Amino acid sequence: MGNYLEAAERLSDYLWLLRGEFDRPARHRLACGMVAEMLGCGTDVVLLTDTNGKPTLSNGPLCLSLSYRDGMMLLGAAPTAIGVDVEWVGGDYSDVARDQFSPRECRWLASVHQPDAFTRLWTAKEAVLKATGQGITKGMAEPDFAPLLRLGQPFDLAECNIAFDGLTFGLHWQTLAGDRPAMAASAILHHPLVTFSDHPFPFPAPAPRRMRHQAG
Repeated sequence: MGNYLEAAERLSDYLWLLRGEFDRPARHRLACGMVAEMLGCGTDVVLLTDTNGKPTLSNGPLCLSLSYRDGMMLLGAAPTAIGVDVEWVGGDYSDVARDQFSPRECRWLASVHQPDAFTRLWTAKEAVLKATGQGITKGMAEPDFAPLLRLGQPFDLAECNIAFDGLTFGLHWQTLAGDRPAMAASAILHHPLVTFSDHPFPFPAPAPRRMRHQAG
């Protein structure tokens, strides 16, 4: 067994970050190694991808999500559906926002001077859509974060709940330290039949978090 988890930055109970340039086969190999260490099962991990590119375990109890962006690989692993995204902060993405976000979200973006505003919305939307399994193939107008936004006011929550497609997800954002600012987001499904104390693998369950707002 290697030292994959030891080499990664543990961002939360369900998130690990690796820094470096990794091609697709390397990302697959790293994810398999990290999950094998979580489960304590050596190298006997089979990682598959569905038609939307979502990684799944063929022989394990975890739900997985992967994100890679120019030198950052983010892995999410949880006992219920999870989606993750990692992106660099900065740049002018107003055209992308107009094409992908809801009109109210675009109005909010134009009203604030918040460097991570676009990245915060993008990573949250992608994380939720990955958790559902559909990905961003149908666009990103939904989930719509407009109910949480106020014109001219920053949106800087560390976490919140959001309802989408009849499901409720717990969202968490984290700013990543480094020479260039980046942001990671995760969305975990609140499932009535799954409790986080039921982890079958040897790392701590998350401390309870107080969610401040809910949209939907």
